[in-house]
Amino acid sequence: MKFNSNGELLVAGGTGGGGGGGGGDASAANQNTQIELETSIKNRLSSSDTDVIFTKLNQILLELESKTEPGNTQAINGNVTISQNNWEKLQSANDLAQTFTYLDAGTNDERISTIAYSSVSLNLSALETYSYAGSSGNYRILSILRT
Repeated sequence: MKFNSNGELLVAGGTGGGGGGGGGDASAANQNTQIELETSIKNRLSSSDTDVIFTKLNQILLELESKTEPGNTQAINGNVTISQNNWEKLQSANDLAQTFTYLDAGTNDERISTIAYSSVSLNLSALETYSYAGSSGNYRILSILRT
């Protein structure tokens, strides 16, 4: 069964025509059965029930979407990279906390090694790990891995 955004049952097939030998009658009977089922479901559910159902369905769809986004791939270290959707949520969180870790701290070669991001209210966290190339006084970022 499939429902549209208004909670109405989508009816497959049409009425009448084709197939000879009563194909249209069977289709009409099938459509009537589906309409009766839709009416029965609507009568049993109050509007608050349908609101709860659609809210829960939307939550499930959002969760599934976040798990299948292109950015959600395996990283080299076996951790799953954070999806772009969750990254944007994390960056806009009111309680976003950032913790910086440095390489060669306190020297002229001091540079960021990792940045840890977290939000308690969203129950999300991410870690950016920076890789460098070069030598003393001349480091450049090669890559940033976000997990």
